[in-house]
Amino acid sequence: RDKSQDLQAAGPIVPDAKPKPIPPPSSEEQAAILDDVRDYALNYSKTLPDYICTQVQRRYIAPSPGGKYGQYAHGSDPSWQLQDTLTIRLSYFNQKEDYKLVLVNNTLTQGDYTRLSGAVNTGDFGTMLRQIFEPATETHFDWDHWATMRGHLSYVFSYEVSQERSKWHVSDRETDIIPAYRGLVYVDKQTHQVLRVTMAAFGMPASFPVRTAEDVLDYDYQDLGGHQYLLPFKGEARMSSADVLSKNDNEFHLYHKYSADSQISFDTPAPIPDDQTKEQPPSK
Repeated sequence: RDKSQDLQAAGPIVPDAKPKPIPPPSSEEQAAILDDVRDYALNYSKTLPDYICTQVQRRYIAPSPGGKYGQYAHGSDPSWQLQDTLTIRLSYFNQKEDYKLVLVNNTLTQGDYTRLSGAVNTGDFGTMLRQIFEPATETHFDWDHWATMRGHLSYVFSYEVSQERSKWHVSDRETDIIPAYRGLVYVDKQTHQVLRVTMAAFGMPASFPVRTAEDVLDYDYQDLGGHQYLLPFKGEARMSSADVLSKNDNEFHLYHKYSADSQISFDTPAPIPDDQTKEQPPSK
């Protein structure tokens, strides 16, 4: 008491004022931004050099809540179990992707990636962007919020694609459907390039075994031949059925320019830390 009695003269402690939120761009600015992003998305694949990289895909499953294997309530974290780890030689040549499965659980294999049982993913190098921004898709965009992604202040737009205009295929290996979907597009404020795309199907047919399908893809700058390109960095794809949830964590490593004898390392890189794809609050 004696030591602190003089502190009263300093007056009450006033907390720092909260920073004022950044106002959204005007409707005219939003339209101009989306025009820039559309031009970028439609020409994205054409601007990329031929290259090769290592894709690591970790595939998980968990029981669906309320299903015959589920022992937890809706809203709880799934009990994910790692099923396998795939190491894939992913090459991009003449604007086409090629997936060659090299390792399964660090064991060499000659298997065909596209014919594996379980969920697999393709088309991460521009297909998602192009389909969303093609004029024929007639995607509806709205302003959503500001965010910071890997240090880049970003516009975030929500969007929705009708089933009639959709080209996104969701398959259970026996049946293939094309659902409507919606999501978010994160756009670098400085460059108007896309840093993240999310998509989630909706209005799935009740008779279709897959009840939900979601995809997230982050892009980051990679050096190829002394030039920086915005390329797939990390993705996550989820699907659910009545009894089982599946999750594929996709990571892209060791980018370098393509040549006919290009090789990839047979070592599976360590997982990318979650904080590198975590959305942060906006800052001016």
